[in-house]
Amino acid sequence: MGELHAVGRAEPDAPVSDSLVGQLIDQRYRVVALISTGGMARVYQACDERLERTVALKIINDSHIDNPRFLQAFQDEAKTIARLSHPHIVAVFDQGEHDGLPYVVMEYVEGRTLRQVLNEYGSVSPEEALFFMDRLLAGLAEAHRIGLVHRDIKPENILLSYGGDGDIVKVADFGLAHAAQARNGRGAIEAEPEEPLLATVAYVAPEIVATGHCHTSSDVYSAGILLYELVTGTVPFDGPDPMVVAYQHVDNEVPSAKKLVPSLPDEVDALIRRATARDLAERPSDAARFGRLVAAATERLSPGDDRGGMSLRTPPMGLGRQRQDSVSARTSTSRRTSGLRPNRGTVAQFVAAVMALFLIGLGGWWLANGRYESTPSLLDQTAETVAPFAQRHGFTVEFDERRFSETVPAGTVIEQEPGPGERILSGGTVTVTISKGHERYEVPDVSAIPAEAAIASLAQLRLEVRVIEVFDDRVAHGDVVSSDPAPGSVVRPRTVIRLTVSMGPAPATVPDVTGVLEATAAKRLREEGLTSMVTHVFDDGVPKGRVISQGLPPGTGVATNTPVPLRVSRGSAPVEVPDVTGLRLDEAMETLREAGFRVQVEKAAKPGDIVRRQSPDAGSSDARGTRVTLRVD
Repeated sequence: MGELHAVGRAEPDAPVSDSLVGQLIDQRYRVVALISTGGMARVYQACDERLERTVALKIINDSHIDNPRFLQAFQDEAKTIARLSHPHIVAVFDQGEHDGLPYVVMEYVEGRTLRQVLNEYGSVSPEEALFFMDRLLAGLAEAHRIGLVHRDIKPENILLSYGGDGDIVKVADFGLAHAAQARNGRGAIEAEPEEPLLATVAYVAPEIVATGHCHTSSDVYSAGILLYELVTGTVPFDGPDPMVVAYQHVDNEVPSAKKLVPSLPDEVDALIRRATARDLAERPSDAARFGRLVAAATERLSPGDDRGGMSLRTPPMGLGRQRQDSVSARTSTSRRTSGLRPNRGTVAQFVAAVMALFLIGLGGWWLANGRYESTPSLLDQTAETVAPFAQRHGFTVEFDERRFSETVPAGTVIEQEPGPGERILSGGTVTVTISKGHERYEVPDVSAIPAEAAIASLAQLRLEVRVIEVFDDRVAHGDVVSSDPAPGSVVRPRTVIRLTVSMGPAPATVPDVTGVLEATAAKRLREEGLTSMVTHVFDDGVPKGRVISQGLPPGTGVATNTPVPLRVSRGSAPVEVPDVTGLRLDEAMETLREAGFRVQVEKAAKPGDIVRRQSPDAGSSDARGTRVTLRVD
């Protein structure tokens, strides 16, 4: 899998001065102010002088100008957003280059981010949280519809503004998005091995951390974490070490938000649990499906609300005026009728009309609401207790097909229809799904069978396969040599099983060339149809020019023309010749011998004679065993 670059939870930057402010970009965009900075780019408020409108200009940071991956990601962002057209997604207008730095011109959303809202208020009400989720999921659903995964849903990337039609919520920063045309057969997008996976650790889905795969449901997980933060004021996993936080998503279930906010409606807590399930099968598969669950929960929390959404801390525009108009209308009607005195016949007719309207209303109420009750929660019941429990509340139970769950113990209700708190006819039937517990599979023994059959067998167990091909003299070409994890291992779904598959007998065998001369080793390898890849190194124990070691063990079967790494000795490493001039002859000879040199004296001398000259000179470097000549007086 790719490397996970852990990105912490950065606070939005306040506008500051910048050298680009005041410049005219591409003879069109006048930079007005720096809005924010991030790890990839800076965002400015600018004026499009051609169309006379305010825009947002996003330009890559200088530090990434020599990084092809960042440049490509930045350019891909513009192309990605250009494919999207939705009122809840920030639009892109133009792109270009300034002083070698690519930029994009986007819609300017005047307002603030959801992060700034949380910084100011700490948290929002459940109704407000669902309002925000409904809008951002609508925009995200459009991205999912055309095959894009955002991968970085967080408060910093949700922009809020206020317009004539009410609150505006827009999803921004598709710079980390991935296109679904690269996805595998199960809708997962798999990064190249060398490609880093960028994500914000507080919101990252567990499959991105564990496998490097991302799905549309990975965005659903991040949205679920965002909903948790909106209603609690905190994220479920946090800490100083980003990688520790990232793997908490893999190893731990998201805790119930009701533990922090006991008054939180069950519907909202259930939404969070559903969206943040570690098992992909238990999550809504995309933003559209999660959006429908959010809409249903909103309707249950505020039935009959026709305002079309809620506004943060203030009512939607026009609501106050509508209330005043209603009061004024009632007052004016009261004034017009206060001077009239109805006769008895009129009173009787009025009473009869009122009674008729009352009976009609009562009948309508009974048909629409009166015959319905609120469905009790059966989610904490077991297969044995759920039917008696429902019967005590006046309902019957039907059992749906059991389903695996990573979060709900085996034998416990995992889902019910209608859901807790939803309307149900008195005496009606609730359909429940019982958990089968953790989904685990035993790795079968697929050795010595064709790789295609082995892959099909493992796929039926929802296991993923990575094939490694090797030459093997004992196993037929195309058959499985071994598997890892080993047969009998119990693993989770989507665990990667590495299959070693035989390519048949090797056409070439690596000979043993250690200890022979370099030229001889190269000749033996050529005779086997192989090539040599030589690295020369110093070695005190192997004579110069001979092979110290080889990178492929003798007897290894390989393809022809395979390069065999060889380490060839350069002899002993050179050492510095010590300075022995001015020393007594016996002391000088001992010093040189300890350093690994041989000693020669030019003429007969006594041990006490003083050394006046030496060759090679002191400070030069020579191999051990080199002769050093000394001259004395």
